[in-house]
Amino acid sequence: MSYDEAAYSIDADEEVKDRESNDLIIGLLTYTKTLESMVLELRKAVNALTPQGQEQPFPDLHTDIYEAFDDHPAYERYVVL
Repeated sequence: MSYDEAAYSIDADEEVKDRESNDLIIGLLTYTKTLESMVLELRKAVNALTPQGQEQPFPDLHTDIYEAFDDHPAYERYVVL
């Protein structure tokens, strides 16, 4: 194996690892969106079951289900500009 072939092999391996990481992140984000939808539907159902005259438990369906990771050290690597 020549130096060029070895360098290419290392670069190709890194590309495969990057692609695998990206695929994992996309899968996790997709699953997260599915869970988000499920939580919102459950909150709507609970609100609909709340007896009249009582305050709904989730007046704002989106409260406290999101978390920001923009302060995470690896965040910059995965930001889509």
